[in-house]
Amino acid sequence: MNAYRVQDQREATRWCEGVPGTGIGEVVVGLIDIKTKNYFYILPGANGLRKNFESFSRPSEVVVHYLLPGATDTSQAGGTMLLDVSYFGKQSVKLNSEPGYQKIEIQPYKEILKEMKGMKVREGETLVLVAIEIKSVIEGKENKEHTCIAEIGNFKDEAFYKKATLRD
Repeated sequence: MNAYRVQDQREATRWCEGVPGTGIGEVVVGLIDIKTKNYFYILPGANGLRKNFESFSRPSEVVVHYLLPGATDTSQAGGTMLLDVSYFGKQSVKLNSEPGYQKIEIQPYKEILKEMKGMKVREGETLVLVAIEIKSVIEGKENKEHTCIAEIGNFKDEAFYKKATLRD
């Protein structure tokens, strides 16, 4: 399932790794804005319907790798290109087993801001890439070989991330 889906702001869509086994070691990348937020959200699992959430595997523990763009440009199609990306560091995170968005506090927030000082990726934003590496999983009932993440981001307001993500 398409990695773009972790950024489409729709709970019912998802990215699922596609390797044999449960996907430990697989990585998906999301984009966050740290200008005014020292956190971002992850929505583990296949959400939307409760039966999907229970059917597919979801991450239990992840490593967040922080990647900082050094420059930007605009593509011919008008999109923002992040250039000269460098590795900043990582942090391990244990996720809750319950459904719903989970807030991840960025441990090296002040250090990242200092490193990014003066770097304007898009007007009014300080964009950083987060690479989410799967370290352990909660196995699903039927589709245990597919570990899924529905969303990664922090572009919406707090209320968006507090709403229910499952229905029966």
